Amino acid sequence: MAFLLALRESRSAGDRAAEAGVLNNLGELYRGVGRFDSAAAYLGRAYRMMREVGDLQGEASTLANLALVYQAVGVPDSALAILQRTLQVFERTGNGAGVGITLNNIGEVQRGLGRPDAAMAYFTQALATVRATGDRQTEGTILNNIGLVLQRERKADTARALFAQALGLARRVGNRPGEGVAFNNLGSAYEDLSQPDSAFLYYNQALTIMREAGDGPGERIILDNIARVRRAGRSLQH
Repeated sequence: MAFLLALRESRSAGDRAAEAGVLNNLGELYRGVGRFDSAAAYLGRAYRMMREVGDLQGEASTLANLALVYQAVGVPDSALAILQRTLQVFERTGNGAGVGITLNNIGEVQRGLGRPDAAMAYFTQALATVRATGDRQTEGTILNNIGLVLQRERKADTARALFAQALGLARRVGNRPGEGVAFNNLGSAYEDLSQPDSAFLYYNQALTIMREAGDGPGERIILDNIARVRRAGRSLQH
């Protein structure tokens, strides 16, 4: 309701830039509650308006949000095309932080499409970029993503080291959700390394954080992981 009121006020005042910002916020609101058709409609309007007023930063941010919608509805090729446009705009404006995050997002889509080499290339570029900008939180995210690629390539020990680095960075910047992700990934790496006791320890630490955050879906994933480790442990005892 507040965003709709703000939208009416922007329109009555003739402030197109502010109106575009409100449209973007509405799109993000609808994306957050899973109403992806409405999200795409608002974000599309916001993008067109950002272009009209020449707001390049707003244009790139809105495109990035639109790409997330296409990822959520399972249209990765469209998400990739939008992210490439997002990258171009961030590069034009010299926004290093935006470039790094977008490179990471492209890598995530490529990984989801089963293209590990392409994913690794983008993650590597992203890592160098965010390290140069000092964005430690995104650096941790990228380290986790690189670790996941390596883990799929059966390089669990190398992946474990990257997950540990990601955990350290998450703790440094106070990123509790990031800690939860890293703990879960460490549990998975130790599970792959046939070290169930360590896996169980890290999964339980991840579970604590998921419960603190009220992340129901994340909690269910961790509980499934813990149950799998317990079953594997029982089978080894017989």
